[in-house]
Amino acid sequence: MKDRAVRSKVFYDKDTKKPQITAGFKVLLCNDAMKAGESPKFHKKWTGPYLVVSRSDDGLLYRLRHCTSGKEPRAAVHAKRLKRYQDDRDTFFLRHNIKPCQIDHPVPAVPADNALPDDTWFPIETLLSHKKVGKKVFYLV
Repeated sequence: MKDRAVRSKVFYDKDTKKPQITAGFKVLLCNDAMKAGESPKFHKKWTGPYLVVSRSDDGLLYRLRHCTSGKEPRAAVHAKRLKRYQDDRDTFFLRHNIKPCQIDHPVPAVPADNALPDDTWFPIETLLSHKKVGKKVFYLV
């Protein structure tokens, strides 16, 4: 059985490049397993982010810790199931060609009839409360 395990590892690692992931990086974990009755269309394939705690000598097995809960998966994870987590907001804007706009203009005076045009933007001073009705979130500003 040990010989078969070594042979399986050789075939599994054949197409794997040495990843550029080291301890301290944030990664996402590929989760292909689906529950019974779950649609693959709505299945969340990448979970995380996880923090890389340690790496094996050959650089293919990683020990992870979940960033929010702090829990570690039971077994080490192979490099094929990991990808780097990009938590930088600027890379998101660059990837989707979005230019964030700054609202620097002063608040316009309210007309006498209290009718504002629909394209008027106001800066948010504080969020007082929020509630969720169905799938929509309403904020009290």
